[in-house]
Amino acid sequence: MPESRRLVIDASVARRAGAPGSRYPAAVQCRKFLTTVRDFGHRIVMSPEIRAEWDEHQQLFARRWRFSMLARKRLQVVPMDPDWALRDRLDEVAPTEKTRDAIYKDACLIELALATDRTVASVDKDIRVFLREVALFVEELQRIVWVNPEKEKEKPIPWLERGAPAEPCRKLGYRRSRTVTPH
Repeated sequence: MPESRRLVIDASVARRAGAPGSRYPAAVQCRKFLTTVRDFGHRIVMSPEIRAEWDEHQQLFARRWRFSMLARKRLQVVPMDPDWALRDRLDEVAPTEKTRDAIYKDACLIELALATDRTVASVDKDIRVFLREVALFVEELQRIVWVNPEKEKEKPIPWLERGAPAEPCRKLGYRRSRTVTPH
């Protein structure tokens, strides 16, 4: 089995993970993602702030999954103080107030990822776009791997099965090279 990783999983995944009978595609994908995290030996890390979000938003399946991870000793709560220097830098480079507010709301995910294995799972598409924008100016962000469990085209399940490697294309700092074709 591949090496396990410590993953920061946003409460948005817990909110979407539907019961085993659910057929809604996002619910199915998030449920499969969480199950694969458990079955392939990955660990989850939460700050008290992230744990509180899970407590507020998790569905029944996610709550049971979380308790199973706790029973397997694969859930670690990491006490974290806000990284005010990082938050100030993010605040300075955010292009709009909307971006700034979204980043500030999810700064705890970034801080915890930087303190562990630099890997985040979230279904929040907007924050990912915002973070990719500001990653041009905040070097630490460039190394964070970000995966959306509900996007089947990102192949999150095979990625987990391979050990959740830090593939360049999954990092917030990844930029596709564009080749210019002559006219």
